[in-house]
Amino acid sequence: LATDNIYACLICGKYYQGRSVLSPAYTHSIQNNHYIFINLHTHKIYCIPDNYEIIDNTLNDIKLNLLPIYQPINLQKLNDNKLLVKDIYGINYLPGYIGMNNFSASDYINVSIHLLAHVKPIRDYMLLFDNTS
Repeated sequence: LATDNIYACLICGKYYQGRSVLSPAYTHSIQNNHYIFINLHTHKIYCIPDNYEIIDNTLNDIKLNLLPIYQPINLQKLNDNKLLVKDIYGINYLPGYIGMNNFSASDYINVSIHLLAHVKPIRDYMLLFDNTS
């Protein structure tokens, strides 16, 4: 998968390249009736296959979660939080520790990331890391 022109389906969370008629994203939208995609670089949201940008303020929270910015106070709240929340399927989870999509037997990587996320110094370093410099 190339790193440019990547779109995430906002229905199922899968990633595809391009949005042209010959692109995997277009094929996915037609075959699965999933029409809403976000460009992971520009954060613009499109309706595929109709190929128009969706401009709607109710989608801003999705855009903000693509590149979350953490401050030390946010990490302290993660440490102190004991309140479970429910996902879309009604399953309880502790915010900050949710699973990832399994792509071709990548269970081991999912487990490794979960393990590292529970080691507070490593988690804090990764969440506070400034990759803009």
